Amino acid sequence: MLVLIAAYEGLRDLVPLINAPHHDLSWIDSDLFGGRIPSSWLQAHFYHPPSIDWEDTLATITYFAYYLIPVVVGLVWWFKSRREYHRFAAALVTLCGLAFVTYVVMPTVPPWLAYPQSVDEITDATILQWNLPSQLVAMYVGHDYNLYAAFPSLHAAFPVVLTYYGWLRSRMLGAVMLAYALLVWISVVFLGEHYVVDIVGGIAYATAAVAIVELVVRQRNARRRSPLTL
Repeated sequence: MLVLIAAYEGLRDLVPLINAPHHDLSWIDSDLFGGRIPSSWLQAHFYHPPSIDWEDTLATITYFAYYLIPVVVGLVWWFKSRREYHRFAAALVTLCGLAFVTYVVMPTVPPWLAYPQSVDEITDATILQWNLPSQLVAMYVGHDYNLYAAFPSLHAAFPVVLTYYGWLRSRMLGAVMLAYALLVWISVVFLGEHYVVDIVGGIAYATAAVAIVELVVRQRNARRRSPLTL
């Protein structure tokens, strides 16, 4: 996880060096939803600034849980089954590798940056009203992170990996992770952090990463089971 964080931080400096054109994928959402952007529609119906309602708080907590839950689940698997942990970790690394390459060659803008007149950055607004210590607020609000990493959404992708490997261990755990995934997908669109197409892209990338890891694992296990030939 530390390597992934360091690699993501490195994108902040690498993306400007490549200088690939920024893309706005809002036209896909607009075509899918009859000319409306889902983030704009959700905020128009459920966001009431300057007050912070329960849905704003829930969505923001869910947004930040993305950083913590994979680490917690990874630690549990580390102590329960190293074999399962290695598959889970390999899928996350593969997923992030695919996503990071995409961020470099095809940077994409989030809704709040593309449409500031109709999509608010609810995450920052909520944090500022939580009365947290100023140092903690500055760590996020003032952090110079890569703004052009909307597609694919890793917020949408990580729960897919969690759901797959959770389901293999326990149907109950898999169901909980699926419910968490649905909450994440709705939250990041509501917050204006991602388009629906970013969510679909995240699901597709996560599926590809899991498929790659499981294929490699099956091939390796098959080689170990096969008799030696001269």
